[in-house]
Amino acid sequence: MARRDVECKRRTNVVGVWSSVDAAYQRRAMKENREELAAVEPDIRTQVTNADRVLGK
Repeated sequence: MARRDVECKRRTNVVGVWSSVDAAYQRRAMKENREELAAVEPDIRTQVTNADRVLGK
């Protein structure tokens, strides 16, 4: 059963289609929420910087 499932997914490019659709939804969400995302960007950058510091990067 699992083998047939994988064959079907490969034949129909499920992962490629899913990935493309998901990326399109994310791009649209980012465009529609540009101001809100810009407002939290400094906080996210601070969190990443702090995480890098803790991880020794």
